[in-house]
Amino acid sequence: MLDFLKTIILCSSTGGVDFMKYQYRRTATLALVLASPTVFAVAPVAYDGWSVSGGTIDTTASCTTAGVSCTNLVSDPGMVYEEVTTGGSKFLRLILTDQGATGAPNQLNFTTETFIPYAQLGDPLPPGSIAHYQGIAAKQVVRDAADSFEGVTEVQRANMRQLGSLGADDMFTIKLSQGFGNADISSAFAHTSYTQFSSGGTTIDSDQVIGRITDIQQSNDVGGTDNPGASQLFVQRTRDGTKGNSNFSFGGSYFVTAPITTAGSMNVSAAAATPGAPVSWINKADISTTWIVQDNNISTAPGIAIAYQSIKNNDTLAEDVMRDFELPVGTADPFAWETNFGTAPTFP
Repeated sequence: MLDFLKTIILCSSTGGVDFMKYQYRRTATLALVLASPTVFAVAPVAYDGWSVSGGTIDTTASCTTAGVSCTNLVSDPGMVYEEVTTGGSKFLRLILTDQGATGAPNQLNFTTETFIPYAQLGDPLPPGSIAHYQGIAAKQVVRDAADSFEGVTEVQRANMRQLGSLGADDMFTIKLSQGFGNADISSAFAHTSYTQFSSGGTTIDSDQVIGRITDIQQSNDVGGTDNPGASQLFVQRTRDGTKGNSNFSFGGSYFVTAPITTAGSMNVSAAAATPGAPVSWINKADISTTWIVQDNNISTAPGIAIAYQSIKNNDTLAEDVMRDFELPVGTADPFAWETNFGTAPTFP
């Protein structure tokens, strides 16, 4: 079996083992993962259970836990390809980092970790059955300490996404996060999406997005050296649909679902001279709010801060908007907030 697996590794793609070792790095890594057939799985052991010294990767931390064993198939500076056996199943794990890297995964500039299931020990189903052999779980991290930059991408799909004791939050298909910051500007982006699993219970995920959570936030110094106290903040949050792996009720423990958006309402213009109507929504509705505030750092009357906020039900197109161009110094709160959008932002 191991010789067969090595043959697959050596023959995979057009570049053979050199491709696996070197071209499968950095941006090409994620591109290759996403270009593979859309069959993904939950990682069988926790990500980042390894370390590296001078490019030599050591997976002892995750391979010596109870019920887990590993067999090295191919290794090279900055690369390990191994067989992981746990819970009665076998997986192929690929770890990549820079060739001369040293440290724990959370200290490195670049890491990729990928799991692919290929066998279930004692499986009563025919060889190659779609019930157990589809899937991939992948995580890639890129960091740049100079600008406090970190980008994290996680992908997981197919039957291992539905099996086990995962909650609805953990059954995402794609999870992205990116952030950076310096003295002049900071930015953060986060997105999670969920897709519909097949009603058959053993086939691959569909590409039907059933839920999404998106947060965008950026703040920057708009005054420069002339007015260093002037600053601006932009916040946008969107919630839509269902988290879990199904938008329908098929029954059984395989399908876990919960609404991302629960019924509610929000009125951002309640304090306006002519208030608008509150915007309401039902469970699983597509809603978004945008808040923009700028402090010009001018202390003269009548005020120095300007702000804008909107709330919109993207299903019914109902919208409420509030603008104020004469806010007092230090005003730092949205005009209204709703728990569906998480913790309320503050300014500056």
